[in-house]
Amino acid sequence: MPKLDIAGVLIGANGKSTASEIPVNHLRVGLSAHSSLLSHLLRTLSNRVLPPPLPPPQILTLLHLLTSLDTQNHPQNIGCGEREARLASSLLLSRGGLIHGIGRSGDVNEMQPKAAGSSVICCVVKIGVKDLLQNSLKMAFLKKSTVTVLPTCTGLSILLCLLTLKKSSPPTATKVLWCRIDQKSCIKSVQSCGLTLLTVPTKKVNDTVTTDLVALSSLLAFHGSSVLCCITTTSCFAPRVPDDIVSISKILKSKNTPHLINNAYGLQSNFINDMLVQSVNKGRVDYVVSSLDKNFMVPVGGAVVFGPDKGKIKELGKMYPGRANGRVVEDLFVSLLEVGREGYEELWEYRRRLLPKFVKVFGEVAEANGERLLKTEGNDISFGMTLENFTNEECGDIGSMLFTRCLSGCRVVPTGVSKNIGGEEFRGFGSSTDDYGVCYLTAACAVGMKEREVNEFGKRLDSCLKEVVKKREKRERKKEKEKEKEKEKE
Repeated sequence: MPKLDIAGVLIGANGKSTASEIPVNHLRVGLSAHSSLLSHLLRTLSNRVLPPPLPPPQILTLLHLLTSLDTQNHPQNIGCGEREARLASSLLLSRGGLIHGIGRSGDVNEMQPKAAGSSVICCVVKIGVKDLLQNSLKMAFLKKSTVTVLPTCTGLSILLCLLTLKKSSPPTATKVLWCRIDQKSCIKSVQSCGLTLLTVPTKKVNDTVTTDLVALSSLLAFHGSSVLCCITTTSCFAPRVPDDIVSISKILKSKNTPHLINNAYGLQSNFINDMLVQSVNKGRVDYVVSSLDKNFMVPVGGAVVFGPDKGKIKELGKMYPGRANGRVVEDLFVSLLEVGREGYEELWEYRRRLLPKFVKVFGEVAEANGERLLKTEGNDISFGMTLENFTNEECGDIGSMLFTRCLSGCRVVPTGVSKNIGGEEFRGFGSSTDDYGVCYLTAACAVGMKEREVNEFGKRLDSCLKEVVKKREKRERKKEKEKEKEKEKE
């Protein structure tokens, strides 16, 4: 294969410019930037670490350079297959990107003969994500393992993990222990695999809702070898707190039961990351699934799956059916190169520094309206406040008002709600327990939030709560007047 050498084309062997009108020193200065960009990429591939950040124009240049290596961009290439990265839209063609997708039909991590540039982009993304997890987040167990970036959301990624475990397990292993967390994705992932869901109940301890470890051990003992795996959760809406995955991983190790951790947005929490490391060191962990958009601030649609066993991570890649869309990898490639390791570390650290401010503002609003902040130690992302002085109907109004006032992401959970999901009935749905006993509202201090947003959040929330009270008082005054009129008539 001929060496890509633009300098050799523009500057001859005699050291003179091949374009006589352009001074050779001018060419050398211009070409140094190109050479530096390629060296940047080469260091990433050889050193296996995320490089320092690049400015957006250089990232676009690198992206276009790499995708130009794919066969559909070769001027002399004639595609004779049924899939040749052809585009009907000229607008899409101008946008470019990983048109061939990623992986091959037998493995999402396999390199593509037709897409050398796209394959390089995939390699850089895997190197960058592993570097962040292993070095920035101190997950030393990844030194001997690897990661897989999937173009699927958290729920679908969990489904693929279940299918991979199912493939290597006895046919009698058809049940999944699931530590209750009131999000539909996990439930649907289990049901879509044709597996039986065994819900591990939670228990309420003061304000917190947590998995009942005694019930988990009992279910595991009763169902024995018919249990395919146990799914735990680390990132969740308050008042639910992260599962005690360290204790659970020890229990599962003693029973030789696979452990799948739903770590959707947990990478931004040092507390959760420490638990992950301890769980690997002291117990059993097979797969950890983390969302890309919630942790790395990229568009929705991807997840990173990792664990201590390199072989299991590779098997997961082989479970993906067909070739995969490349947009998720391309978005992450651009973000990793622009933000860099230090940039992501600063984003995660800024969130941690913002936490006390967020809790203070949230607590002050609660107190000013006769409510209180829920004490949910262990959950340092999602927080909640009681709505004890509001009816269920008013709680619904609060949720609508917050959304129309551009406060997205807040959740208002009323009491007495039941929900049927795929034939499974869940009482008190939303609170992860049958009866939490009080309406409440949650909000999250997640990566990307700014201090000014925290301040504005407090003002708008306070305004909404006071407006609901005013409407109630107005209704009550109206009722009083109606009663007085009726008395006068009598």
